[in-house]
Amino acid sequence: MPKKLSSKAKCIWFYLCWLFIGFVGSVDVYLTIKYSENLPDHELNPIARYILHIDEWDVSRFVAIKVFMTILVLGIVRWILYLNQKYALVIINAIALGQLILLSFLIYGWH
Repeated sequence: MPKKLSSKAKCIWFYLCWLFIGFVGSVDVYLTIKYSENLPDHELNPIARYILHIDEWDVSRFVAIKVFMTILVLGIVRWILYLNQKYALVIINAIALGQLILLSFLIYGWH
């Protein structure tokens, strides 16, 4: 039977995941700006397409929303950590897994 992780190890894992989520969000914003001229042809997310369409494919509002939402999610999950470490770890692991899938998609594309 594996040993349980200490509270300190759980805290370290939480913040590694937390930083990873912020990192992937930053990479996503960078690529959004870098390839902004190609977004009309390649953006797959219908909500993102709607936001971009409102501004005639200008990425400034879209990038601002992405950054705000990333900060909001990181803040909320940190608040949940304060309330309940067990739930926070489950939530941050799920978000980090989603970000890992997004990063894989951003690097390797949809094949």
